[in-house]
Amino acid sequence: MINLNATRVSLLAILALAPASLLSAANAKEASLKESIALMQDIAGATMGIRETAARIESFNRTPMQLSRMSHSYQLNELREQVNAIAPAVNRLEELSASLGAPEQQTIARAGIAARALAAEVNATILKQNEVDGNPSLNVDYCRLIKAVYSKASALNKSLDAAADYSKARGRAEQNGIIPAPAE
Repeated sequence: MINLNATRVSLLAILALAPASLLSAANAKEASLKESIALMQDIAGATMGIRETAARIESFNRTPMQLSRMSHSYQLNELREQVNAIAPAVNRLEELSASLGAPEQQTIARAGIAARALAAEVNATILKQNEVDGNPSLNVDYCRLIKAVYSKASALNKSLDAAADYSKARGRAEQNGIIPAPAE
Protein backbone atom coordinates (compact mmCIF):
# COMPACT_ATOMS: atom_id res chain seq x y z
CA MET A 1 0.00 0.00 0.00
CA ILE A 2 1.28 3.44 -0.92
CA ASN A 3 1.54 5.99 1.82
CA LEU A 4 0.07 9.19 0.31
CA ASN A 5 1.09 11.36 3.26
CA ALA A 6 4.77 10.50 2.77
CA THR A 7 4.46 11.25 -0.97
CA ARG A 8 2.84 14.64 -0.30
CA VAL A 9 5.48 15.58 2.24
CA SER A 10 8.37 14.74 -0.08
CA LEU A 11 6.68 16.56 -2.98
CA LEU A 12 6.14 19.60 -0.75
CA ALA A 13 9.77 19.44 0.37
CA ILE A 14 10.95 19.41 -3.25
CA LEU A 15 8.72 22.36 -4.13
CA ALA A 16 9.90 24.27 -1.08
CA LEU A 17 13.56 23.71 -1.97
CA ALA A 18 13.19 24.74 -5.63
CA PRO A 19 12.99 28.50 -4.93
CA ALA A 20 15.91 28.20 -2.52
CA SER A 21 18.10 26.67 -5.23
CA LEU A 22 17.08 29.41 -7.66
CA LEU A 23 17.84 31.99 -4.99
CA SER A 24 21.26 30.49 -4.30
CA ALA A 25 22.07 30.57 -8.03
CA ALA A 26 21.13 34.25 -8.11
CA ASN A 27 23.26 34.88 -5.01
CA ALA A 28 26.20 33.07 -6.60
CA LYS A 29 25.86 35.17 -9.75
CA GLU A 30 25.68 38.35 -7.68
CA ALA A 31 28.74 37.29 -5.69
CA SER A 32 30.63 36.62 -8.94
CA LEU A 33 29.62 40.04 -10.26
CA LYS A 34 30.76 41.75 -7.06
CA GLU A 35 34.07 39.89 -7.07
CA SER A 36 34.67 40.70 -10.74
CA ILE A 37 33.95 44.39 -10.12
CA ALA A 38 36.40 44.41 -7.21
CA LEU A 39 39.04 42.68 -9.35
CA MET A 40 38.52 45.15 -12.20
CA GLN A 41 38.97 48.03 -9.76
CA ASP A 42 42.08 46.42 -8.26
CA ILE A 43 43.66 45.87 -11.68
CA ALA A 44 42.72 49.40 -12.77
CA GLY A 45 44.38 50.78 -9.64
CA ALA A 46 47.49 48.68 -10.26
CA THR A 47 47.71 49.88 -13.85
CA MET A 48 47.80 53.44 -12.54
CA GLY A 49 50.96 52.49 -10.66
CA ILE A 50 52.40 50.91 -13.81
CA ARG A 51 51.58 54.07 -15.75
CA GLU A 52 53.26 56.24 -13.10
CA THR A 53 56.40 54.10 -13.16
CA ALA A 54 56.50 54.25 -16.97
CA ALA A 55 56.07 58.05 -16.80
CA ARG A 56 58.97 58.23 -14.35
CA ILE A 57 61.19 56.24 -16.72
CA GLU A 58 60.06 58.42 -19.61
CA SER A 59 61.10 61.47 -17.60
CA PHE A 60 64.54 59.88 -17.25
CA ASN A 61 64.70 59.82 -21.03
CA ARG A 62 64.32 63.62 -21.17
CA THR A 63 67.57 64.08 -19.27
CA PRO A 64 69.57 61.08 -20.47
CA MET A 65 72.95 62.04 -19.08
CA GLN A 66 71.75 62.79 -15.54
CA LEU A 67 70.54 59.32 -14.56
CA SER A 68 72.46 56.07 -14.57
CA ARG A 69 71.69 52.74 -16.16
CA MET A 70 71.03 51.45 -12.62
CA SER A 71 68.21 53.98 -12.21
CA HIS A 72 66.58 52.54 -15.32
CA SER A 73 67.18 48.98 -14.15
CA TYR A 74 65.58 49.70 -10.79
CA GLN A 75 62.48 51.25 -12.39
CA LEU A 76 62.19 48.44 -14.96
CA ASN A 77 62.36 45.92 -12.14
CA GLU A 78 59.56 47.86 -10.43
CA LEU A 79 57.51 47.68 -13.67
CA ARG A 80 58.05 43.94 -13.92
CA GLU A 81 56.94 43.40 -10.33
CA GLN A 82 53.83 45.55 -10.84
CA VAL A 83 52.83 43.65 -13.98
CA ASN A 84 53.47 40.29 -12.33
CA ALA A 85 51.35 41.38 -9.36
CA ILE A 86 48.23 41.85 -11.52
CA ALA A 87 48.53 38.42 -13.20
CA PRO A 88 46.63 36.47 -10.49
CA ALA A 89 43.80 39.03 -10.51
CA VAL A 90 43.56 38.87 -14.31
CA ASN A 91 43.49 35.06 -14.19
CA ARG A 92 40.76 35.05 -11.51
CA LEU A 93 38.76 37.60 -13.49
CA GLU A 94 38.94 35.33 -16.54
CA GLU A 95 37.74 32.38 -14.41
CA LEU A 96 34.73 34.41 -13.24
CA SER A 97 33.77 35.62 -16.70
CA ALA A 98 31.82 32.45 -17.56
CA SER A 99 29.30 33.26 -14.83
CA LEU A 100 28.75 36.84 -15.99
CA GLY A 101 26.79 38.51 -18.76
CA ALA A 102 28.00 38.91 -22.35
CA PRO A 103 29.18 42.54 -21.94
CA GLU A 104 31.34 41.61 -18.96
CA GLN A 105 32.69 38.53 -20.74
CA GLN A 106 33.77 40.62 -23.73
CA THR A 107 35.39 43.24 -21.51
CA ILE A 108 37.23 40.62 -19.46
CA ALA A 109 38.47 38.87 -22.61
CA ARG A 110 39.79 42.18 -23.96
CA ALA A 111 41.33 43.05 -20.58
CA GLY A 112 43.15 39.70 -20.49
CA ILE A 113 44.56 40.32 -23.96
CA ALA A 114 45.55 43.88 -23.02
CA ALA A 115 47.21 42.75 -19.78
CA ARG A 116 49.24 40.14 -21.66
CA ALA A 117 50.22 42.74 -24.28
CA LEU A 118 51.32 45.07 -21.48
CA ALA A 119 53.42 42.29 -19.94
CA ALA A 120 54.99 41.56 -23.33
CA GLU A 121 55.80 45.25 -23.79
CA VAL A 122 57.45 45.44 -20.37
CA ASN A 123 59.44 42.30 -21.18
CA ALA A 124 60.55 43.77 -24.53
CA THR A 125 61.63 46.96 -22.76
CA ILE A 126 63.72 45.00 -20.26
CA LEU A 127 65.30 42.98 -23.06
CA LYS A 128 66.07 46.15 -25.02
CA GLN A 129 67.68 47.75 -21.97
CA ASN A 130 69.80 44.63 -21.48
CA GLU A 131 71.09 44.69 -25.06
CA VAL A 132 71.91 48.41 -25.09
CA ASP A 133 75.43 49.35 -24.06
CA GLY A 134 75.53 52.44 -21.90
CA ASN A 135 72.57 54.62 -21.08
CA PRO A 136 69.30 53.20 -22.49
CA SER A 137 67.78 56.69 -22.71
CA LEU A 138 69.87 57.27 -25.80
CA ASN A 139 68.28 54.32 -27.61
CA VAL A 140 65.27 55.27 -29.74
CA ASP A 141 63.69 51.79 -29.52
CA TYR A 142 63.95 51.79 -25.74
CA CYS A 143 62.24 55.19 -25.54
CA ARG A 144 59.50 54.00 -27.91
CA LEU A 145 58.92 50.89 -25.79
CA ILE A 146 58.58 52.95 -22.60
CA LYS A 147 55.97 55.15 -24.31
CA ALA A 148 54.13 52.00 -25.42
CA VAL A 149 54.10 50.65 -21.84
CA TYR A 150 52.63 53.95 -20.64
CA SER A 151 50.03 53.91 -23.41
CA LYS A 152 48.97 50.29 -22.84
CA ALA A 153 48.75 50.77 -19.07
CA SER A 154 46.61 53.89 -19.58
CA ALA A 155 44.28 52.11 -21.98
CA LEU A 156 43.88 49.09 -19.69
CA ASN A 157 43.25 51.39 -16.72
CA LYS A 158 40.55 53.37 -18.52
CA SER A 159 38.77 50.33 -19.96
CA LEU A 160 38.66 48.44 -16.66
CA ASP A 161 37.59 51.52 -14.75
CA ALA A 162 34.73 52.06 -17.20
CA ALA A 163 33.83 48.34 -17.19
CA ALA A 164 33.65 48.27 -13.40
CA ASP A 165 31.39 51.33 -13.38
CA TYR A 166 29.18 49.81 -16.09
CA SER A 167 28.94 46.46 -14.29
CA LYS A 168 28.00 48.15 -11.02
CA ALA A 169 25.29 50.21 -12.71
CA ARG A 170 23.98 47.22 -14.65
CA GLY A 171 23.87 45.09 -11.49
CA ARG A 172 21.91 47.78 -9.64
CA ALA A 173 19.51 48.11 -12.57
CA GLU A 174 18.92 44.35 -12.59
CA GLN A 175 18.37 44.27 -8.83
CA ASN A 176 15.83 47.08 -9.06
CA GLY A 177 14.01 45.47 -11.98
CA ILE A 178 14.85 48.29 -14.39
CA ILE A 179 16.38 45.84 -16.85
CA PRO A 180 15.90 42.07 -16.95
CA ALA A 181 18.71 39.82 -15.81
CA PRO A 182 20.37 38.01 -18.72
CA ALA A 183 19.00 34.56 -19.48
CA GLU A 184 21.18 31.70 -18.35
